[in-house]
Amino acid sequence: MVLDVDRCELDSAVRLGNQRVDALADMRRRAEAEQRRADDDNPRWRDMFAKIPNVRDLGGIPTKSGGEVRSGIIIRSGTPEHATPEDVTALVDSLGVGSVVDVRAPKEAAAGRGLLNNRNDVVALNMPIGSPVPQVPGKTDFVKVYRESLEASPESIVALARHVLDADGAVLIHCLHGKDRTAVAVAALLDGLGVSSKEILADFMLTNRRLEQIRSVEGIRPPRPAQARAMTGALDILESYSTRLGLSDGGGYLIAHGFTTDELVRLRAKATTGQIERSG
Repeated sequence: MVLDVDRCELDSAVRLGNQRVDALADMRRRAEAEQRRADDDNPRWRDMFAKIPNVRDLGGIPTKSGGEVRSGIIIRSGTPEHATPEDVTALVDSLGVGSVVDVRAPKEAAAGRGLLNNRNDVVALNMPIGSPVPQVPGKTDFVKVYRESLEASPESIVALARHVLDADGAVLIHCLHGKDRTAVAVAALLDGLGVSSKEILADFMLTNRRLEQIRSVEGIRPPRPAQARAMTGALDILESYSTRLGLSDGGGYLIAHGFTTDELVRLRAKATTGQIERSG
């Protein structure tokens, strides 16, 4: 009898435990679904384009100081080389893009800008960002690729920051998918603007909400999903530079590679809501 009672209590406990596990799993699924909806509805998306994928404005991303990145300053995307005439008009006239920075290797960038070549009012620049790490399909260590991309490309990244500082109009930054090399460049810029690693990672992961859009553009090979682990390696490097220089609000990577304190203050004044003084 005692054994039967014990067995009944054990069975009851197991059922209760399973119910709790199921409830937690359901809560997690609901939370993930809500996050996906929030990501899809993020006001920073610019989805008016037929053939320019993964377009979003960095405006609205919060900074550590309580401000946020201004809209209409930095826009990221996949390649615009397949843009339709209507896409080009929207890019320039609606979003105010005055320059397009291709962060692919020169040979890739030579593929062209498509119809953007017909716009004399849009400056075209190539500031290559890349890693010397060989990429083997299915075997590439993207943690290492992202880290090496930062370490191997300081001249391009600092030049990009200076261009954003001096540019007339919005700056569009792109690679092929707007996911890897663009992400490294954007991460360094956002770090310089005083954005936390958490927010940089959140922006990086948004690309996963536009993978089908990227695949739909003719001529673009399908991308793999963005992986948080890959960006974490780059963020560790950015944080380490700021820690060594005693900069609690970021920007250490840019400063360590020749960007001046005055330039950093002016960049933040231009691209964020409120000038953030260099700390430390």
